[in-house]
Amino acid sequence: MNATLRIISFLLFMVAASFRLFAGEDLPPGLGSGAPCLRIIWNATNQYIVFNDLSYVQSWPGWPEKKPIQVLTKRNFDIHTITEPGLEHQNGIEIYPFDEDTAFFCMGRSEWSPYYKTCSWPRKTCVFSINTTNGEIILVSKNVYVLARSRYGLTTNQLFLGKIGTNIFYCANRDLRKVYYRTTAESQAAHYFKLPRNVIDLDGVTRAVENTNKDVAVCGTVKAGWFDWFDPADAHGLSSEFSFKDAKHVKGNQ
Repeated sequence: MNATLRIISFLLFMVAASFRLFAGEDLPPGLGSGAPCLRIIWNATNQYIVFNDLSYVQSWPGWPEKKPIQVLTKRNFDIHTITEPGLEHQNGIEIYPFDEDTAFFCMGRSEWSPYYKTCSWPRKTCVFSINTTNGEIILVSKNVYVLARSRYGLTTNQLFLGKIGTNIFYCANRDLRKVYYRTTAESQAAHYFKLPRNVIDLDGVTRAVENTNKDVAVCGTVKAGWFDWFDPADAHGLSSEFSFKDAKHVKGNQ
């Protein structure tokens, strides 16, 4: 009887431990998890770091005290170069999920001026994946759009923004105000999110920040408004959060 109880106790312990791991309480987010503000610095196959930095939201009123940077993985990289006060946002490029083990970054803002209304594509991208043999982070492509067309059946006018869960996200026909999504099993999107009018670039999608009651965040750039005289920059980062229940229905083909 005692042996049976010990076995049952052990199994319950393993279930509880597994739940904590899957809930994200013990391990940092995965490379393709779509966690908000997951960043990468990749110099070579043997020199890189992937880390999660939520300091930008934790500095808001009402948020908990700022947590230290959470490192997913690193190799031959000095963590102190990104943990010095004030340097967190100057290091690392935000990555977006391609699949569970793969992520990409999107950079090289499109050529635009305050009067430029549309985005020029393709953007400069790099795709990274985890080498299943040794766990290294490797560069697998410099064109996420070609990979997305091959993997997810997107067309040349559908520009990939990321995959979260079973849904892939993209914009179409250079319309930056609509982000469509569909499952990998579907050929056409039935829903989309509508973005603000002043969007001039889109980078990718992530999961929404915790405690916001939203599902997805669309990251990109908006043109500065007339009242942004206090900021010398002529554009600002965008992170618009949406709930699936509030998505709009597609009318016709996108």
